[in-house]
Amino acid sequence: MRSRRCVSPKPQFGGKQCKGLNETAIRGCTDTSTCSQEFPVRFHTIKGFPSNGSMEIFNKGTWKPLCNANWDDKERNLVCQVHGYNGSSWKNDRQSETNSSENTPHSCEQLAQNCKDKIDREINCSVAVRLAGIKDIDYAGRVEVFYGGKWGKICRNEWNINNVKVVCKQLGFKSALAEFIRVDTKDERVSIGMSNVACTGQESVLASCKLLDQEHECVDNIGAQALCEPKNKGVLERMHHVCDLGSTETVKSSNLEAEIGQNISWYNSSTGVKIKSGDRIELNGLSLKINNVQLDDAGTYECRGVSGTLFVTIYVNANFIHKTPRQTFISGRPGIIQCSALGNPAPQFQWSRKGSGSIQRGRFIQLTNGSLKVEEMHKEDSGMYICTIKQSRGTQSSSEKTQRIIVRVLVPPEVTLSRPHRRVTEGDNVTLTCNITDGGPKPQVIRWLKDETPLHVKQTSMTLRSIKKKDEGNYICETRYEGGSVNGSINIIVDSKTE
Repeated sequence: MRSRRCVSPKPQFGGKQCKGLNETAIRGCTDTSTCSQEFPVRFHTIKGFPSNGSMEIFNKGTWKPLCNANWDDKERNLVCQVHGYNGSSWKNDRQSETNSSENTPHSCEQLAQNCKDKIDREINCSVAVRLAGIKDIDYAGRVEVFYGGKWGKICRNEWNINNVKVVCKQLGFKSALAEFIRVDTKDERVSIGMSNVACTGQESVLASCKLLDQEHECVDNIGAQALCEPKNKGVLERMHHVCDLGSTETVKSSNLEAEIGQNISWYNSSTGVKIKSGDRIELNGLSLKINNVQLDDAGTYECRGVSGTLFVTIYVNANFIHKTPRQTFISGRPGIIQCSALGNPAPQFQWSRKGSGSIQRGRFIQLTNGSLKVEEMHKEDSGMYICTIKQSRGTQSSSEKTQRIIVRVLVPPEVTLSRPHRRVTEGDNVTLTCNITDGGPKPQVIRWLKDETPLHVKQTSMTLRSIKKKDEGNYICETRYEGGSVNGSINIIVDSKTE
């Protein structure tokens, strides 16, 4: 089996793999003969589940199931490794049929041998997972997956507590506490390995979840985070609390006074650092009060007592800021459709357009702050755009808010200057005409300039009577419209009159 990919350079801007290049090909040989035929094969997966699938072989113009009933772990591992995964998680349910690929010959003829009355088994590739970014902490951090021979982070697109449940479960922790932490784990050196992870929370491993393992469209590059329940702590209660930026919030669990005891201390659950009263934070037993809530106050807090721990996760509600419901742009120029919001965890942005017209990839680029950059505005880009922010807030709630933005694209008028098609001689009468082609809104003001000096003329035509040598120079006609001003110019040279 051999593999090859188009990666130098990798197809970009929606480009597809070169036609005719099968990523994987297989052929079998015995000790005494060689195969003259090459068999194109592929790992056929259900859309959205790239780590699970079955093998297919191209035969007589069509793709057909490839019997893998006699395959063992080594052969399945090879399929997974060819496609970037670190091995197969397949378990043989009939151990007596397990063969060693080192002792079993495989010839071209044997590819289809012994396949009758046997169903093809699905190949489930495994994805190694780890938490990184925090020193000496194994239960919290940036979620990384081993794919394509290296560790990479997961894009935050669609990231929520259900995904964290599966990550924590795969790593051997009892449960998930939060889908974000109070520590910045951003590392530009770590590339994106997966995105759009959408677990239900019931899966046992991340590889079983719907996800993307290639061609990521990640905006902020922060990477998904996870906070799992530490193995050495007994959990008495979990609380989720949503508060607004700048508000004063008090969180308290009154039903744990007897259970948790009197010797109480508060800690940052992401780092294990003890929290003390002061500045904007007031601690009083099981009561946690935060004055003038800021973005970095969000996160999970531990209230540790004698018999167990209370976990409190605080979310800072995401809201739009600096709303601009009407925005105007100039055709032919770049523009940024502004939309921004604050919250912790940081909200995820999605853009759509009402009615006809699509948001084209490549020309429309979403920025880290949520705004939409347009490489070059076109007249047909006018319309209503919808900016949506989504914020995951644990198992109890999530938020989704929209902002409608009316975009107007103005087409500037074109201005040209014309004059008689003959040489200009001293004493001639010369008429200059300002030609204005309306692009969109009607021009509002017309003015003339000579060598950048304003002239007292407001009409579209200007006549220079008995022109003199001193009148030669650069004449400019300028018009103003709603989007700014445009102008045209012409250079006049006056010849001396011959006696």
